[in-house]
Amino acid sequence: MNTYHITFGTYGTRLHGGVAPTVALPRNHYEEDFEAPNAVRYEMSRELMREKPCVLSSEQRRFLENGIPAICDRGKWLYHIAAVQEDHVHILLSADADPKVVRQWLKTWLSQSLNAHYGKRTWWAKGGSGKWVFEEDYFNNVHQYILNQRTHQE
Repeated sequence: MNTYHITFGTYGTRLHGGVAPTVALPRNHYEEDFEAPNAVRYEMSRELMREKPCVLSSEQRRFLENGIPAICDRGKWLYHIAAVQEDHVHILLSADADPKVVRQWLKTWLSQSLNAHYGKRTWWAKGGSGKWVFEEDYFNNVHQYILNQRTHQE
């Protein structure tokens, strides 16, 4: 099993051209610079949105943090820890699948759960990251980083 630090954002909260860091495909390579802010690109991105940005409430964040272990069980992945912020999610898990595949299933199953509980909408932005965690020190650092971001402490 491989261990991954998976991160993905909520819909419309980090638009290309805005001040929040983004990476445009196909430039999404390890250690590549983020896009520079660009007001024209930001406005174009905003105009393409189909609905309002998704900013998760405290209740929704707790709902997700409490539900992610069951989602990991469903995928037959080993859950380590997760934290949900207003505009993004961090999950540390181990799986026998590619991190992009795991991330897509996470987003699909979390969307289904959120839709059933809060109503249908677009919850997640496209893409995200799935960093391989090879070393124990890196695992411990990521675990602590995620723990510090949790809505409620374990």
